Amino acid sequence: MRNTVKLVLFSVLVLAVLLVLPNISNAADVETEEQLTAAINSATTGDVINLKNDITLTTVIEISGKNITINGNGNAIIGTPDIATVSSPTNKTLVTALAGAEVTLQNVTLKDSPKYGVQAFDGSVILEGVTITNCTYGGVLVNGGKVTIKDLTLDLNGENGNNGIEIDKGSSTGEPALVMDGKLKSYPSENVVRVLANCKIENAEGTESKVFVNGNTVVLTDKNDIVVAEGAVEGTGVTAEVREEKVIVEIIVPDLTAVRIAIDKDSVLSEETARSNIYLSDDLTIEGFYTDSAYKTAFDFSKAISANTTIYVKVALVEDTDDTTPPTEDDTTDPSEEEEVVPEEVVEGEKDETPKTGVVSFVGVAVAVIAIGTVSLVALKRKDA
Repeated sequence: MRNTVKLVLFSVLVLAVLLVLPNISNAADVETEEQLTAAINSATTGDVINLKNDITLTTVIEISGKNITINGNGNAIIGTPDIATVSSPTNKTLVTALAGAEVTLQNVTLKDSPKYGVQAFDGSVILEGVTITNCTYGGVLVNGGKVTIKDLTLDLNGENGNNGIEIDKGSSTGEPALVMDGKLKSYPSENVVRVLANCKIENAEGTESKVFVNGNTVVLTDKNDIVVAEGAVEGTGVTAEVREEKVIVEIIVPDLTAVRIAIDKDSVLSEETARSNIYLSDDLTIEGFYTDSAYKTAFDFSKAISANTTIYVKVALVEDTDDTTPPTEDDTTDPSEEEEVVPEEVVEGEKDETPKTGVVSFVGVAVAVIAIGTVSLVALKRKDA
């Protein structure tokens, strides 16, 4: 019986070890391009490669068939104009995820690539705490694979204009997909996301930044659904599959300011939301919302909005609201004649009921504590005796 129990316990232990092993990852610290390349080649699924300093590449990085993480720890992967290729004579992107690979880039800057900073070519890329800047073709290429954005900052990328994230297919056999699952910040506001091939765009639940398509425009919004940047859907017959149908409501204060809000198609925009997104100087107030710039027809906030809409806001100067009231004819009291309130003197020997604070009260508390402590100590000694 005991042998049977031991055998069962041993089997359970072996099974637990086998289940845990795939989740155990190795970590490698690298300081040079040679060490980085060697670590990638020898890595297995789950491994983490840590950069200890900036690394300049003379040859591009291509990863296939494994799931690994490259943690920059605040350092950069830097390209060179004459960077060498590996599998493709034209692939001069710094980091490429090929088929069967899932590459997570963390806390790293990608810069100075002669093409793109990173691409998913039939593979998958996860960007978390990544900054991409000064890459000649663009920041990110979704090339038949999938790119998930958790925290990405884009500076200017592109030779003749900004090209932040490009969704294309090229010779890939897969369907490109962009998944928003966090924050996307772009300093240029044009061409942040460009769609050049049929693709899928998904906004994960709770994502702070969202991407959707409005006509031939790709729109990026912030956590408050305010439009912060735009791109384009380019090419005949090119479509982007997005779950949400959105329309844009532009709220204009003529000659002062404007804001664009993305809302679900066939939903209503509340007046409270409209007001909360208009910022005016203290000397201005909102008089009303209208469908036209001549302020003839009031905007109806109770109606559902099914197409892009413009709202015009009429403002006016705030009236002077000085509350100072001049004295009336009957009010002839001379302030100098008002009775002066004199503090009541404390009679000598009479108890003062005024609460005491400050040093005196603290001294009293201290004396009381010492006295109680002394009595207690004497009592304990007598008891011991």
